[in-house]
Amino acid sequence: RVLVIEERLGDKDAFLDEGYYVRMALDPKARGAEPTGAAGALPAGVQSYVQVQPVEVARVTADILKRADLIILAGIQALKENELALLEDAVRDGRNLVLFTGRSDGRLSEAFYNGPFWKSGLGLLPARPGPLYEGDRAAGKYHQLGEFKADHTLFKPFAGVNEPNLRLPRYVRHFQASPADLRIGSEAGGTGAA
Repeated sequence: RVLVIEERLGDKDAFLDEGYYVRMALDPKARGAEPTGAAGALPAGVQSYVQVQPVEVARVTADILKRADLIILAGIQALKENELALLEDAVRDGRNLVLFTGRSDGRLSEAFYNGPFWKSGLGLLPARPGPLYEGDRAAGKYHQLGEFKADHTLFKPFAGVNEPNLRLPRYVRHFQASPADLRIGSEAGGTGAA
């Protein structure tokens, strides 16, 4: 059960939603639609292994968060104090959190991610977003996972059969983690990984 939280969901043109691509990658069907048995879709009445629920951040409740196995924030630029507290409680209770910090238009709310979301290293972010990396796949300029230690806490759940899949993606455009924050995390006994 994957909860994709966005600032707003459009009444029409769901492909303009910030979480559209992640939703379609996880469960390729139109927002709110049931499988119809069309080519490439599951037969009518059969649910996908991954169940995706999109929701606007203003409509998120503690009950909705409790039912999720994975929470994805897609392009969020700000959270009210109570919304952030609900999310922190969900993570503290064992819910997994994935962030897509930037928006499709390239904006990132530095004030939010470096402020209430970071909380000087005590918030939900393991490191503040650093500079934007702009690569070029054609020129062979991209990032990949470098050293992959299968016994590292971060990678342990993915070791084994799925291990090669983590090494394959090439990251062409992303925000880099602040190196100073990663050093602080490792000195304080944390993993230092983001």
